[in-house]
Amino acid sequence: MTSASSYQYQPLEPGEIRLLQLLPRKLHVQNDPVRFHIVHTSFARCHIPDSFFSYEAVSYVWGGDRTDLVYCDDSEILVTPNLVSALSRLREKMPEYPGFHRTLWADSICINQNDVVERGHQVRLMRDIYSHATRVIIWLGGSQEVEDNLTRIKNRDRSQVRFDLRLGRAFADWSMPVTRIFDQPWFQRVWVIQEVVFAANAIVLGGKASIKWEQLVYTAENGKMNSEITTAQRIRCDAVLGIECLRNQIRKDGRSNSNLQLRKYAGII
Repeated sequence: MTSASSYQYQPLEPGEIRLLQLLPRKLHVQNDPVRFHIVHTSFARCHIPDSFFSYEAVSYVWGGDRTDLVYCDDSEILVTPNLVSALSRLREKMPEYPGFHRTLWADSICINQNDVVERGHQVRLMRDIYSHATRVIIWLGGSQEVEDNLTRIKNRDRSQVRFDLRLGRAFADWSMPVTRIFDQPWFQRVWVIQEVVFAANAIVLGGKASIKWEQLVYTAENGKMNSEITTAQRIRCDAVLGIECLRNQIRKDGRSNSNLQLRKYAGII
């Protein structure tokens, strides 16, 4: 694609969001760029199960400047390389036939980043955006190390247990190497709290590997019991466990006090 014009965003009506409908990769085209359509919708339409507007929300780290091109129809949008890698991963197993798409929400594309007023409005809708998604996809990056660690977590053997004499308790022997997963930048973002706590379901992706959110929680539980992990890794294990605790609390109590709980956990008050 050459000589494409920049995508011109159309204004959102109050309460509306944009969704991107990711198109399959063209198998016969080398280095086929990421392509999609953009549609406007309301939460009322998104909330209908299996509807045209049911969507997954992507939780990721921008990871630098917007330097890479993706294409909405025949127009260009600049996004970060990390988002390109996430979208490329998400279209890998999509069948190639006309009209098929995967509906997603990703902030860099679904919010007009050049419109400060719109950005402010959409930020205030973040809780609803992530809670109405059928699933939240946590993208940790495309590195081989991330993929290897997620694969180890997925294939863990719960019978592999070692006793730590210093702590006087047992922990899963496989948990030490995979705790390096908590060194990834995603775990250092404050925004991930609200992106996950309101998620109906969550999955963690890295490279070609994937695990359930609950498997990451289990890894954090075992990892923090290992006296050999770094202080930073232990803090991030605690953060994951705190997010899961808050998710359970919100499900138990409903959402009446969810904003207060979230602000307390984020250290805002």
